Formats: sequence, structure tokens, C-alpha cells
Amino acid sequence: MYGLEQEPAMPDFTELGPRQQRSVIVMDEAKAMLNCAGWLAPCAFKPLAMTADPFVPAQPILPSAWTAIISRMRADVLSAKRASLPSNAAFSTARTDNVHHWNDVRIFVPRFLDTIEAQPETPNLTDTLIRSILKEYELNSEQERAFRIISDHASQKKKVAAPLLLYLGGMGGTGKSQVIKAVESYFNRRGEQYRFAIVAPTGSTAALLHGSTYHYLFGINSSTEDYQAFRNDAANLANVRDKIAGLDYIFLDEVSMLSCNALHDISTQLAKARDRHNIPFGGLSVILAGNFAQLPPTTGPPLYSGSIGTDLTASLTFNQQVNILGKILWHQFTTVVILRKNMRQKQASVQDTAFRQALTNMRYAACTTLDLQFLRSRIANSNSDGPCLNTPELRNVSVITAWNAHKDQMNRMGSDRFASDNNAELVNFYSVDKLRSVGARKNSSNRRPPTVLTAIDGDMQAVLWNSPPNTSQHFPGKLSLCVNMPVMIRYNYATELCMTKGQEEIVRGWTSSIGPSALPVLDILYVELSDPPRQIRFENLPDNVVPLVRQTRVVTCVLPTDEKVSVSRSQVDILPNFSMTDYGAQGKNWTYNVVDLNNCKNHQSYYTALSRGTTAHGTVLLQGFDERKITHGISGYLRQEFRELDLLDEITAARCAGTVPDNVEGTTRNQLIGSFKYWKKNGSETNQNTRPVQETVPEWRQLSRPRKPVVPSQATTNASDDTQKSVRAPTRTESKSTMMPPVGFPWDSANYSCGYDAVFTIFCNLWTENPESWDETFQRSTKYLGLLAEQFKEVVACRTSLGGARDVVRAALHAFQPLIFPYNHDGTAFVDLASALLPTTPFSMAKLKCLSCGVESASDYHAIQLCHSILPGFSTSDYWLSDYLTSLTCQQSSTACVHCGPSSSMWELSGFQYLPELFVVCSYDSHVNYDKSLTFSSCGLMRQIQLCGIVYLKDFHITARIVRRDGSIWYHDGITTGSNLLPDGHISSLPISNFLSGAKGKPAVGAIYCRTWP
Repeated sequence: MYGLEQEPAMPDFTELGPRQQRSVIVMDEAKAMLNCAGWLAPCAFKPLAMTADPFVPAQPILPSAWTAIISRMRADVLSAKRASLPSNAAFSTARTDNVHHWNDVRIFVPRFLDTIEAQPETPNLTDTLIRSILKEYELNSEQERAFRIISDHASQKKKVAAPLLLYLGGMGGTGKSQVIKAVESYFNRRGEQYRFAIVAPTGSTAALLHGSTYHYLFGINSSTEDYQAFRNDAANLANVRDKIAGLDYIFLDEVSMLSCNALHDISTQLAKARDRHNIPFGGLSVILAGNFAQLPPTTGPPLYSGSIGTDLTASLTFNQQVNILGKILWHQFTTVVILRKNMRQKQASVQDTAFRQALTNMRYAACTTLDLQFLRSRIANSNSDGPCLNTPELRNVSVITAWNAHKDQMNRMGSDRFASDNNAELVNFYSVDKLRSVGARKNSSNRRPPTVLTAIDGDMQAVLWNSPPNTSQHFPGKLSLCVNMPVMIRYNYATELCMTKGQEEIVRGWTSSIGPSALPVLDILYVELSDPPRQIRFENLPDNVVPLVRQTRVVTCVLPTDEKVSVSRSQVDILPNFSMTDYGAQGKNWTYNVVDLNNCKNHQSYYTALSRGTTAHGTVLLQGFDERKITHGISGYLRQEFRELDLLDEITAARCAGTVPDNVEGTTRNQLIGSFKYWKKNGSETNQNTRPVQETVPEWRQLSRPRKPVVPSQATTNASDDTQKSVRAPTRTESKSTMMPPVGFPWDSANYSCGYDAVFTIFCNLWTENPESWDETFQRSTKYLGLLAEQFKEVVACRTSLGGARDVVRAALHAFQPLIFPYNHDGTAFVDLASALLPTTPFSMAKLKCLSCGVESASDYHAIQLCHSILPGFSTSDYWLSDYLTSLTCQQSSTACVHCGPSSSMWELSGFQYLPELFVVCSYDSHVNYDKSLTFSSCGLMRQIQLCGIVYLKDFHITARIVRRDGSIWYHDGITTGSNLLPDGHISSLPISNFLSGAKGKPAVGAIYCRTWP
């Protein structure tokens, strides 16, 4: 036990783990950067007089009582929307309306679009209401089109059987929220507010629109919500049915944060709740809004992902099928309205115009010299005319940064600075921690034995309290607060009451007690909401002052040694609000916006951070930035997504104007766009009954997680037989190849680089033979292979050298795992480098089968991965790689058949799900020989991947051979050949034994294969 306010001293760790060492460096960098920008300078003005005494309610209320009050008020908000719900609405919505229409699983085309603007202006009640709302909300032509599509669909009720699936897009400031406010007003004035619900992926976005998170409303699992996990039980579905009773329309904002699997989960849960399992979203109309130039989802592939197709096959895993169905759902949103007119800055200054143009170009990572010049002019203290942070408007603005370590450092220093500016004293409040695991889990990068813990002693408790929040899943061990300090909620207490994760507040007071360690513990924190979207009033509290009670949850804490320990922590879930990450800022808008772009990972991060600001004058950059990230262009998949959405917007506008014929239609975007292009190409002379061939659209269906793995396809074909070995010699034309000689990476004698040089040389020559195709493959493999592709572009553009490109990727790998990717004279193993560049994703699935009785069972074993290691022991004599891979597809296991008994063993049967674009083999067995090509049976087809490089090792030095598209072989040794490669024959003429056994006395340790040359 400790005396009051006698916090135990922080133990002195003489040896920090690699992660913590990096964290210390990063925090020191942040401090230096903030000091250079003037962020830490003494206050240059007199702060406004503020109340120094903490607020205390006149009538004390226990935390449990506040929790009950919050739950009741939250339920009252939801019940108010259903106040006008007809008594039979829940039943009729779920069962009775036009049931016969829904027996057909096809997706209906909203035909009402063709006659929206062609309808006669009848002076009925609905028309009068629409005109009144249009005038009140001052909607422009684009906004009006979106509003009329929704309102016309809603007013027709039973006349329109098809649900509306609409996407509302546009940059920040184009008025997407204004459209939805107008739609909400439309339903409210008709007394049908129960028919319309607003949801969002995050609580802060949902609160701005008076909505809920989709996790809460639809009963989908989320670790930040206070409801039970997503289940199929009757209680959960009954709760969801009650919440969506009478619901017809769902508006979901910030769709860029929605992954393919998340969209599928929403549709599945609604289908279950409405008992319509073969209809997307259970037959509800859905409006998605957002901007795909912003950050993608944190988990799961984005809706525009190029790695997710739209073809369903039995060989796919459950998760792959979920992602595909999610993308199929997204492609059925064929009604699109893109808002382009700036409604935020109608009287824009010259700077505002330059700011908006920079953001427009940034969406495509195509910023011009003028854009870069403007952004540099907004760097703090960059020149005498540059912005200054030491002003009343910018002093306490929350800084947007990319790294959590920077955020924690800024919040800590900002708290100290705020207390100093206002002559206040910070009060420390400590968490109540209990050990949940026996022993600390060792981090993968920490090679020391783990420390075994049986209890949290004084030293360990001090470590947990004083560690930054990013080491404990952003659930702080110690809160240092004072009255009037800006803070941010980190938990979705009640989105409907604006008490949501990401909401900004000001500390007004607290009630505390003495915890088990004889130190202050927060019981209730009273905060005033900053600019809430609506007024919140609790009894006995001032307006917009809300109570935040202590929460208890299990967190994984990272110790300074990089070991991990699981702790049950009780604390009020807030953080100081002097900094936030780019993901935390998404969906927010401020007049004054301070950003640190230097560590933002891509153009979407840049765009998200900068577009939070509403004016150029209020936008300030803390330091410089990497201009390459906003000038190199966007991926082909994102560019295609923008192009297709623009086409769908054009089609929607034409259909509203009645300028397209009836045969321009489609159930998915590809069908509709194809039909539209066909009509435009053939013009008015086209026969109305003649339509282009339509693609087959996979039906929407609800998936159940399989209990057994998929049936495997056939095994690999031995590529070392006579047919495979007798490769056709090149013709005379082919031998006179016009291909440029390959290039290699030179050796770094100061920091031994032979491993990087060999592997990067193989990938470089692969990339240079078809940059467009391989660039997309590299980008979606791992971030390090994607970074390597970006560096190849820099080399081609003469902006860096081969050695410089290597060093950029090497630095990133060193920052990731400094012990595995060291500097100086310590080498890097081929297997470690290959594992970092290629994902360890398996492309084969396995099942256990008894060959006697035929019984099958699931297996967690994945036979072959994209980066596969071969251990010694397969054979005592030389063997071919293809023989080894074939053996993995059918091998005896140690598991006995439950029916036949111990005498009958199960067999492990594996099949290939798809043909890998890249396949790396790392061998610890000197007996393996590498085939010139490998043949796989995938989806019923026999397909090949070709050898494109072999890596050799001897005396701690790594070299490589590459095989080019024309069959020529080249040898690389960064020490002796430098950037050049030596010709080493042709793959058809070089003896197999000479080619595969080694190179200049060095045995082969691995090979890289790629898909058949395009």
C-alpha cells in the first residue's frame, strides 16, 4: 500500500525492448518537432478567465444510478422516433407488403427514376411539402436530385416494389449532410420518422447526424459498444426487430470506412431480423454516403478493393465468400449522385480556392506545383508571413497526426502546457488494475525469456500507470486532469446523447474516491460537450454537461521490455485532447485545423487530415511533408472506382431527365454501365429490343460458417518430368531480343546488404518487364513490397538510385524489426526478408479424410503458403520441388479415425484455392532441386507459374540468378558485378545440374516463382 499521493517510483529499466526503444526515439522526435514549430513556446497572450473550482452536483448520484439514467434517456430517444408508429407497422413491414414480389431473387431496377422530373406539377400535399423543404434547406440542383429520388421513392410506398440502393458522394463541404437533414425533415413532417434511421461506423459521425452506430442499432459485435455480441439467438434478433420496427430507409454515412465484410454483415443481420434471407438488407432501402478519397477501413478490404472479385466458387474460404458478397452488394448501388458544388465556402477567398483545388487534386494523388507551394505556405513559422501557433485560436487546437506515439506525447506535453498557461495544478487519477493472465506474453521481436508474473506488485503497477496509452489499447492507466482541460471520450457511452467515442469535451468537475492502492480513483467525470449537434440536458446538471462513469475492461499492456500482460482495468475512458490520429479525426470539421503530415502513410491520410479544416486561413502544418505521396498518382483500382461512380452519376442524371431509353438498365454497375455505353455508341438508331450481353449476377444469399473445409482440387503435376524439362529452344527472332540488359543492386560495404541486393534484383527485373501489372500485385501483397514498387518508380524517374531505393525499404524493415533487419555488418537471412515481402497467406486448404470409411473432418493445417519454407527430412537424396509440393496434398496424419479406430489413420488432403501471382520457396534442405515451372490445378484448370529467380548462399554471402521472360539467365553478385548482371546462358540450353545445384560454388537456398509471363 502507498500513502495518499505517494505514487511508487518508476523502476529503472536498463534494457528496453526494440519496440520501446523505437517509441522513445519517436517521442523525442515529436518533442523536437513541436519545439521547432513553436508549439511549446510560452503563452504569448493572456488566457481567458475560467472557473477554477471543479463542478459538483448539488445532489450526489452514484455511478450505477447515472448508468441507469443514461440507459433510460437513450431508450427514450429511440422510442420517440417510434411514437407515431402504427400498431401493425412492425408486422406489416416484416411480412405482408408485396410478398409475392420478393420470391424472385433478382435485384429490381428503380423505374421511378425515369419519370421524376417528367411528372406533372400537381398541387398535392406531398409536392407542397417537398417544395417547402427545398426552399428551407437551399438545396442546389445536385442536392435536389438526391433529395427528390429519396422523397419520391418514399411517397410511392406500395407502388414501388424495389428497394432503393443509392450512393451519395462528394468532397467535404459539398453538402451531403444537408441532403440527409432535408430527408430527415421530410419524414418528420409527414409523421413518419420511424421509417428513417441514420447510422455510421463511428459514434462521433453518428452523433453529428443525430443517429446511432450501425453496431448498436443492428446488434452487430463491436468491442466499444455496451451490448451483447453479434449472435443468432432469439433475444438478440428480437432486440434488433424492436429497434427497426417500421423502418424503411437506412442512411449510412462515412462509407469509406466500411469494409466488404462489414457491408455483408449489415445485410445479413437485417435479413435475419426481417426474416427475408434471400433479399439484400432484408428488403430495406439503403443510402450510403461518403468519400473514397478518405482513409479506408482499419480492418477488412475496402469496397473498391482490387483483390476482391465478384465470382463465387466452392473453393473459396468462408471469409473470402463474405468479402465477395459484400462487394456484390456494393455493386448493386447503381443509383449514384455525386455532389460537386462547394457549399461550405460560397464566398471563398483566393487562399480558400487554392486550398480546395489542392484537396481536389489530392484525391487523385496528383497535386501540382501550385498545390505544393500553397501547402508549404501553411507551415508554422516557416517564414515571417507564415502562420503562428501561439494565438488564442490555435493554442489548444487538437493536432492531427498519424502515429499514436506522437499523439500520446503531444497529449502529455499539451496537458502540462495547459496547466501552466492557466496557473492550474494537474490532479492525477489512477486506474484499478488486476492481473488477468499468469505470465507475460513475449513479443515476437523480443528474444529474451518471458517474465513470469503471479501478481501486480508496486514496481509493476508503477510501470502500468506511467506507460503511454498506446501501450494499453488507449485505455489510460493514469489521467492527469484539471478543470477546463479539453478531453475526448474513448467509449460509446450513448451515441444518441452525444456521449460517444471521438466526442470532444471540456472538464467541468469530478467525484473521486481512494482506490485499493490508497491513491485517487475517478468515479464520475463531469464534462461539457463541445459544440454538440443538439442540446443535451441531464437533471441536476447544466446544459450539455454529461456524466462519464468508470468502465472496466480487459486490456493487453505492453511493458518497457516489450513483454505483454493482460490486465483488467477500471478507469474513465477518456484522453486529453491536444492531439488525435488521422483515423480519429475522420468525419470531423473545424475552423482551425493543425496537422502533422510528415508521417502520414498515403494520399488518403493527407486528404483526411487536411480536409477537416473548413478554411485555408485556419489550416496550419506543423512541419514539412513528403510530396511524393500526393503526386505519384493513385492505384488503378481506386481510379477505376472514381471513374465508374462518375459514369453512374451521369446515368442517374440522364434517367432523372428522361433522356435515356428503357433498355438502358442493369442489376449491377457493370451491367448498367455496359448498357449505357452500348446505347451511347449506337445512338437513337438502336433497336429497343437489342441489348448487350449481360453478365451473370451471383445471387445474394446468407452464408453460414462452414463446419468442414472445401473439397480439394487435384494435386500439383510433377514439373520435373520429360515434358517439363524439354523446353522449346528460342526461335531466331526470340534470340535477338530487344529487351534491355537487366540491372542489379550494388553492395553496401558499410552496412552489408547482399541479402537485399539479391532479392530486390529479382523483383526489380520482374517489375521492369511489366510495370503496370506487377505494380498492382506488389501494392496489394505487403506494404514493404508495395514500398519497393514505389521506389522502382523513383528509380525510373531518376529521382533516386538503386542503392537509395534499397535503403528506403531497408529502413522501413529495420524500424519494423530491428533485430531481424539490422545494420552494420550483421546480415539478413533470405527467409526473413522473403517473409516480410510476401504474406504468409496459404493458397491451399486441407481436410482430414479416412480412406477406409470416407468420414471427413476439418483441419487447421494449411499445406502451402505464399512464402513457404522447406525443412530437412523429406528425402535423403535429391528431389524436385514439384514432388515435394505434390506430397503435401496427400499425406498421412497422426489422427486416428473415430469410426475405424486407432488402426486406421486419417489422411491430410489439400487443394489449391487459386493460382498465386508470386510464390517464394525458402529451403533449409540441400537436396531440393527447383523446377523451371510448376503446374497447379486451380478451379478445374491447369495453370503454370514460372521460375524467375534463385537465391544462393555460402560463407554468409548471398547472390542470385534471374530468369527473364525471353528465357535468358543472368547472374548477380553485388560485390563483383555491382549494378550490372553477367549473362549466364539460356534456360533451354543450360544443363539442369549446373543451373539448379548452385552458382559459383554457392548452393541454392530459395527460389521465386511468378505467374506465366503476360
